[in-house]
Amino acid sequence: MSHYETNPFADEEVNPFADPSVKKGSGARGGGGGGGGSLFSTSGISPLPPEPYESGATIDIPLDTHSTEDVTSKEKELRAKEAELKRREEVALSAARIVIEVKNWPAFFPIIHNDIANEIPVHLQTIMYVAFATLIGLVICLLYNMVAVTTAWTRDTVGPIIWLLAVIYTLTGIPGGFYFWYRPLYQAARCEAQSGDEGSARLGWDEAIYGGGRRHTPRGFRRQASQAVFPLPPWSSSPSGTVDCNRLYPPDSIRRLSPKDMSDSALWFGSFLLVFSVHIAFCILAAIAPELFFKGGSITGILAALSIFPQDRTLGMMYFVGSALFCCESLVSIWVIQQVFMYFRGSGKAAEMKREVARQTIMSAL
Repeated sequence: MSHYETNPFADEEVNPFADPSVKKGSGARGGGGGGGGSLFSTSGISPLPPEPYESGATIDIPLDTHSTEDVTSKEKELRAKEAELKRREEVALSAARIVIEVKNWPAFFPIIHNDIANEIPVHLQTIMYVAFATLIGLVICLLYNMVAVTTAWTRDTVGPIIWLLAVIYTLTGIPGGFYFWYRPLYQAARCEAQSGDEGSARLGWDEAIYGGGRRHTPRGFRRQASQAVFPLPPWSSSPSGTVDCNRLYPPDSIRRLSPKDMSDSALWFGSFLLVFSVHIAFCILAAIAPELFFKGGSITGILAALSIFPQDRTLGMMYFVGSALFCCESLVSIWVIQQVFMYFRGSGKAAEMKREVARQTIMSAL
């Protein structure tokens, strides 16, 4: 027996080879013979089957219907707020007399702003449509003139200087016609619409008194506006034949014509009448094409056609057609300036323009 007791805190010595299963494993691994057991054998555990994989498979996740309804309602609310803000902006711009022009003509390639149906009063729309047709006619005349002169140049009938003059007429006449006489007329007519003093522009008919054949005038409208009663058209179903204008258009929604608006409109009309007179003179001279004004067949006028026809009949016929186009342009332009001048005199803007010119003269003298 030992004189010392066993240390209770000592590690217990365990022989791993005392286990017969371990011995079998070591023997099999070391000698190559014996049983098939192994220290890390997992023969008793079956492997998990592989998970199936489907390429492009989608997973259906249920959506929360309540959140979708909330998003839809918020979108509707935002759209309503956006529409209200846009309406307020339009009202504010209209009250400040600020007009935002968006290019809308021609539709396939907008280069100018032209909205006669929405911006021009009803009683001036016919004049504006014909005036716009006159502008288009000027474009056609000048483009045709350039084609005819180019053809004459290719046939050695005219020289390059004559062709260059035809190009200058086209490049200056088309934008000049738009900016110098059509835009002033458009601005003057739009001032009439913005003023709100014309009853026919709002109520949609052109005559205030039926049967007598007297046309509607601003003075007649003012007399009717003071009574707050307007005659209806003959096809109206109203038993009394009249309508209360205060019920259709409250007084606060009708903007009266201020003296500044009157002067602006009068100045626009005066500018149009002055420049459009030059346009008519040009068209008449172009239809005749005297050598004093147009050198050597640079314009397809009647005199140029007569001089070219004996040399080249085809080219002479082209010049005759160009002369006919300028004649038609002159006639339509004369009708437009006559109608505008009648309206200018009948609406009292001629007298207003005289007073404005006299006032400016006195102010400049002082």
